Amino acid sequence: MYNVKESYYSVFKATGFMKVQEASVVQAEAHLRQAKGFYEAGAKAKFDVTNAEVELNQARLELIRARNAFNTALASLKTRIGLDQSLDLEISVSLPSAPHGLNLEQVLSEALKRRPEIQNIDARIKGGEATLKAARGGYYPNLNASGSYGYYDQYPAGQGEDLFQEKNKRWNVGLSLNIPIFEGFVTQRKVSESVAVIESLNAQKEALSNNVSLEVTQAYLELQNAEALISLAESGLNKAKENLDLANGRYDAGVGTIIEVTDAQSSHIRAETDLVNARYDVAIARAKLERAVGLP
Repeated sequence: MYNVKESYYSVFKATGFMKVQEASVVQAEAHLRQAKGFYEAGAKAKFDVTNAEVELNQARLELIRARNAFNTALASLKTRIGLDQSLDLEISVSLPSAPHGLNLEQVLSEALKRRPEIQNIDARIKGGEATLKAARGGYYPNLNASGSYGYYDQYPAGQGEDLFQEKNKRWNVGLSLNIPIFEGFVTQRKVSESVAVIESLNAQKEALSNNVSLEVTQAYLELQNAEALISLAESGLNKAKENLDLANGRYDAGVGTIIEVTDAQSSHIRAETDLVNARYDVAIARAKLERAVGLP
């Protein structure tokens, strides 16, 4: 299930990158039109036009790469869910936006209850305890009781009287008491073997629980870190957008340079990409934590 989630969120990531690059191409085309206008009016040098053309070519190149990455992610998702590659797949990718709201102690407790390997070893320990109890029973006397009730026909078939008469009733009761005196240490050996099995299983459970706790703790901390980076990425994008608006304003007014604009645009693209990555990292970290806890 985790692999499907990973592929699903990879499609989200590729979609986000593709949208960023599509917007980048639109922005670069606008810059080129603006640079040509200034150049034709004699307000700017030819350098501004060639620089804007380089920016546009780079943006188009990155868009091709982003679309290829999207198609690759979509193909991977189809494979994971068993869908033929020739079939269309339209998905609406959404990510969990709210923090998980769980503390580490709760998550660890849930994992130790849910993980199938721990459930399996718990069942084996219970089985071993039942075997030990049965083995220890060999030390004590064993009392058995038996009984029967019915009718007895003393005549050959068809020659006697009615079978179901009072005089033909028969019943018996029996008791047997087995007292172990010496069995060649068989019981002791069985008890020792059962105790050894239980001790081994408990040691395995302890080691397994430690490994699960480590895995859950790492996943929990990874999710906390990813969620903390979201706000930083959002703040960085706001600053980059503000800086791009200022650069575009200065260029429109004839006091800025094309270098300022392209640098600001590059920073804005990086900030948008960082936010896409941060949101993807949160989704993947949450999926890892769910897997560590034992959720589907």
